[in-house]
Amino acid sequence: MPTCCLSGLRGSRWLALGIVSVWAVLGMAGFSSAAAPPNVVLVLSDDQGWGDVESHGNPWIKTPAFNQLRQEGASLEQFYVSPLCAPTRASLLTGRYHIRCGVHGVTGGTENMRAEELTLAERFRAAGYATGCFGKWHNGAHFPLSPTGQGFEEFTGFCAGHWNNYFDAPLEDHDLRNAPAGYITEVFANAAIQFIERHQDRPFFCYVPFNAPHTPWQVPEADWQRHVHDDVPPEARCAYAMVENLDHHLGRILQRLEELKLKEKTIVIFMTDNGPNTDRYNGGMRGKKGSLHEGGTRAPCFIRWPDTIAPGLRISQVAMHADLLPTLLELCGLPVESPLPLDGRSLAPLLRQDGSTAWPDRILLEFKSWGAARQPALGAARNQKYRAVRENARRGWELFDIEADPQEAVDVAADHPEVLRQLQGAFDQVINEVKPWELAPVPVSAGVPGHPDVTLLAHEGSLLQERGGGVGFHSKNGYANDWVDFWTFPQTGVAWPLQVVQAGAYQVSVDYRCHASELQATLVLSAGDSRTQIEIDRPFFEEPAPSLDRIPRKGADEVAWSTQAGGVIRLSSGVTTLRLTGGQKAGKEYPQVKAVRLHYLGP
Repeated sequence: MPTCCLSGLRGSRWLALGIVSVWAVLGMAGFSSAAAPPNVVLVLSDDQGWGDVESHGNPWIKTPAFNQLRQEGASLEQFYVSPLCAPTRASLLTGRYHIRCGVHGVTGGTENMRAEELTLAERFRAAGYATGCFGKWHNGAHFPLSPTGQGFEEFTGFCAGHWNNYFDAPLEDHDLRNAPAGYITEVFANAAIQFIERHQDRPFFCYVPFNAPHTPWQVPEADWQRHVHDDVPPEARCAYAMVENLDHHLGRILQRLEELKLKEKTIVIFMTDNGPNTDRYNGGMRGKKGSLHEGGTRAPCFIRWPDTIAPGLRISQVAMHADLLPTLLELCGLPVESPLPLDGRSLAPLLRQDGSTAWPDRILLEFKSWGAARQPALGAARNQKYRAVRENARRGWELFDIEADPQEAVDVAADHPEVLRQLQGAFDQVINEVKPWELAPVPVSAGVPGHPDVTLLAHEGSLLQERGGGVGFHSKNGYANDWVDFWTFPQTGVAWPLQVVQAGAYQVSVDYRCHASELQATLVLSAGDSRTQIEIDRPFFEEPAPSLDRIPRKGADEVAWSTQAGGVIRLSSGVTTLRLTGGQKAGKEYPQVKAVRLHYLGP
């Protein structure tokens, strides 16, 4: 299996960035301040469906900012993303199908994007743009997989799939946990506006991946009280309130651009990352978040650039998340060529209404999951007229005529076998191009120069179970913020793939909670033949923090943790597996574990 020795520093990647930088400098050398390349503000929301926009016919919400973008710019009427959030983000940032980037899930390391990928931020930064990310990342929490390792000079937000509390959240702010207080959507909008203000005199790329309306169901009181509908379930009510709050803060960003006289100089894009996370209005489409049908993958996408994109433009050709990287590079006058093959196609001719450019039909692909042997793969293929879907391994492929049957009620595979063969063939081609090792979780790097500390969170690892038991995640699913619980068997525990950049000694500690009855427990940390122990000899168990949820959550609560230092483990350079297992214990269970911490001491 190939390794990724500090994958972000591979020579080929930096050679590619160097070439991009030279191209960019040559392209920008003649620009005066009056003819500078455009700024880019890319806004992404989380778990907001196609139907969560007033102009798409939703009678329960008011979204003036979304409406404004749609009226003043272009709307991609058939725009598609992935069924889940981390895959969409990887494709958006790289212009490539997410499975080529190592991303095919949302937890356990499957959300990590390989650092060799060239992101939009890296391409813009090489061209002299200021780059900032303000919101949810969800493509790797540790350098060089983090935002600051993938091209962003500034970052305020969080790297996991969601955050536990949306009020006064302890966010990362330039790699320090000191972000300002307030409701999380407002915090991200404030950070984006401040970034724009600081860099108004130079080109900037401002990426704002809001986390609303992802759970937990938390929203300010005024927004919550504005939505009282007898015919709307509580979850939908809160989603609509969160969307309206987001729309308000997007409006503030648009207003500030106008006040700074940057409106005509800035490309603004709004899109969402998958279908809605509850059953609510979605234009009658089949499916929601997680589904490969239209309702789980069709998303709003509005693009505004005054004087270049005609207001009210409606583009009916199918398009996808991976198209935005080549589109933005072309619109900004930067080279689109890449050393890594792109799956996206520039939409600039459609946005400019360049009739001289032919636009043939194309096939867009979506990938969801596959078994241990990678077969059968589950996914979908969409051209202008048809959608082929394999969402159930036992059922096989289905085919729907979306133009005639947008609700996907009738399987027409038997009537059009040649169409199904074409769509399935395109899907199988990409699946066969991806090697098995490329789907293994991307390792976390330890011992990176300048980054001596690594915190391996429980949900980033995989459980070491015995006959399906002996240990589990507290909330069963192991999503973001979950922890190890129900731990009874000493041979079980949790493991993380690790890329050791600098061999040497590492001080270890563990974040835990336990009752007095679970004391005198020994936890064993090992990698290959090297091992050390952590003795838990003092109780720490506080009840969860008071909930601000409008609707009780199904995931992990916000709880406090104690840190217990252990011994020193020596790690050799290269890829390894770090295992936390049980040693001796006096009680029935081992302590609950949130994280293992490593601190590089030296060779």
